[in-house]
Amino acid sequence: MGWSGQHRRGQPLVEAWRRQAEPLGGPRLVRALADLGGREAGRDVLCVACGAGALLLRLAVAGPGEATGVDPDSKLVEEAEARIRAAGLQGQVTVQPSPLEELPYRDGTFGFVVGEIGLAQADDPTRAVAELVRVAQPGARVALLALVWTGHVPPRWRASLVQRLGARPRLLVEWKQDLREAGAVDVQAEDWTTVLTSPSPRAPGLFSLRRWWASWRVARLDRLVFVERVVGLALLHGERWRRGESR
Repeated sequence: MGWSGQHRRGQPLVEAWRRQAEPLGGPRLVRALADLGGREAGRDVLCVACGAGALLLRLAVAGPGEATGVDPDSKLVEEAEARIRAAGLQGQVTVQPSPLEELPYRDGTFGFVVGEIGLAQADDPTRAVAELVRVAQPGARVALLALVWTGHVPPRWRASLVQRLGARPRLLVEWKQDLREAGAVDVQAEDWTTVLTSPSPRAPGLFSLRRWWASWRVARLDRLVFVERVVGLALLHGERWRRGESR
């Protein structure tokens, strides 16, 4: 199933981002992640919360190894599978449904692990982050695209903003702590907030007072995200600790 770049007015933003044909950040972020993962032969990559597979496919093309994606949404997995077939990458890229908190792989399976923005939708984000590190090989890079709170949100808007996002941002220090406690070392963070752009909404339907109010409310919430920047995107990355090395 393709993605036109448009979304239903009021559709959660994270859902729209996860369905886009191009990954958040475009080629610049793909290059940054590919450089983090390295280009050694046989270095397989895993994308967790891969959505419809936009980033998964770009990383597959950028690196020499195989690429695997997992997502808890079976419909998005179907969309990703269709894109893999359309790109002729069935032999290099695979995708399957999986809970974010219980990945179906042995410890130390992958040479590079990426947690995408959908990880903020996990019921237990701490456990989901721990799974990223668990399935990475010792010494392998683990990267996380994390939704973070970056500004003050008026209390009366906070719950509505979480609903608008369709995910719950966390403080940057919380994401960092989860990575470190899971066994990642040399954890660093980069600010990629500017890549959060609003998907183009479909044209509104017939006018009604209820629709006007809903549209105004969505516009106010989007202003918090895209103008006031109370929510940001951080790229966190570190290495899975090697046994015997100092942490």
